[in-house]
Amino acid sequence: MSSVTVFVLPQDFAAQELLDTYERWVREGLVGEAAFVLPEFVDDSHSGPPLVSAEIIGPERGQLSETSSVGAIDVLRERKNLFVYLNSRRRDRVRVVVAQLLTFDSHTRDPEFARKAESVANQVVRAMPTSTVAGGHSTRVQRFNVLIPVSGLTGVSPDALFLGWDVNAIVSAEDHPDADHGNMRVHYPGNAVGHALTALATIGGVVSGIDAGPFD
Repeated sequence: MSSVTVFVLPQDFAAQELLDTYERWVREGLVGEAAFVLPEFVDDSHSGPPLVSAEIIGPERGQLSETSSVGAIDVLRERKNLFVYLNSRRRDRVRVVVAQLLTFDSHTRDPEFARKAESVANQVVRAMPTSTVAGGHSTRVQRFNVLIPVSGLTGVSPDALFLGWDVNAIVSAEDHPDADHGNMRVHYPGNAVGHALTALATIGGVVSGIDAGPFD
């Protein structure tokens, strides 16, 4: 199965850190190719469908770098039109994963981000082929809204949910203590970006060696 994941990130404190961390994980062979859309990449200032670009981050031909002594993977990171990228080859599944990183300083719904995130997801649904004949090819599009709070955060508005989407998920911020270790808790600055990206990579089905996401 050919699948691809489009992550929609808010234009906030952690977006660039998430992108740079993802690039490093690609280099280390932990994750595969994915597309990332930030609000600034969405131009809906004109009539008609929005113009959407995406930052594509993934292994470059999957080959090991000749210049690396530790066998790091060469990374391809480039900006492309999202729909040209999605339709560059046949896709069986497209996941649109919206990430909402919630901290004590940033935990209210951003109407502009929500509007653009829903617009991108809706345009992906409309752009993918849907066959009406037996034996024809259809691309399944799944829309996931993921809320990722830091530890101890309360009072998040239900407006953060996207009604009618396939999944609205809340990632637990607690690493519960057990007999072997204590609770590390999730905080920003700190471990929130790695915690968030681990959840997003899992939900997006881009972890190396794992062919599907938990909500597929």
